[in-house]
Amino acid sequence: TPTSTADFTHPTTATTYTFQDGVSPTAGYAGTEDVNIKQNGATTNYNSDTNLCVDYNGDGCATPATGIHRVLMQWDISTISSCTVSSASITVDDNVTNGDSATIRYGVQAMRRNWTETGVTWNTYDGTNSWTTAGAGDTTNDRYATDLMNGNSDGGWGRGTPLGILTFDFDSDGVSAIQDWINGTVTNNGIIIADNDSSDTNAFIWRQRGYATTSSRPKLTIVCGDPNPFYLDSTLNNHDETNSTIASRREKSQ
Repeated sequence: TPTSTADFTHPTTATTYTFQDGVSPTAGYAGTEDVNIKQNGATTNYNSDTNLCVDYNGDGCATPATGIHRVLMQWDISTISSCTVSSASITVDDNVTNGDSATIRYGVQAMRRNWTETGVTWNTYDGTNSWTTAGAGDTTNDRYATDLMNGNSDGGWGRGTPLGILTFDFDSDGVSAIQDWINGTVTNNGIIIADNDSSDTNAFIWRQRGYATTSSRPKLTIVCGDPNPFYLDSTLNNHDETNSTIASRREKSQ
């Protein structure tokens, strides 16, 4: 009786890339940029701040504790040469005691401008050239309008939980944006985190890339490929148990 051997197709399994200064992909990685921009410090570059803070009225932030505070962040992910992004997230440490604890969600949008960490201010994106709208407010030239996280069940970036290490997932729009960065169809200029609610009085504060404890520095995680691969028998057989798809799957699991 003729038999046939099952021919299995192995889809690409998931590969996880993490980007965190001083940790990953290697201890020498220094590809993160992050900085505060502040409405009431409109001409000042705040690259030397030890914490990052988002707030509409500044009451939970510092230096100054007034006005709108926004944060720009970016990771160099150019080491990923080819990838079909299945998920992505940002992990931060908001174990900072002067932050507020109320549940509030903030906007996360991709940046259009090529801002510089050591030059950017509320008024300019590089210390010289002005934003179209101060505070990176214009959605045609400064940043994109689409929120990259608010499509998730948790509502996106924010905190209504105890202080500590928190991870925020990108939604489908966020995954698409990162895919475009990797493909090179859109320039990776990072993201902006902003509180656009004028009635909000809550701040969110987290550690920045230069924090002494490396595990507390902001981390970007990108998962490429299928995290749940399956196997397909591409040939018919004569129902011989030895060659059946089920039997072959059992062998794969042993």
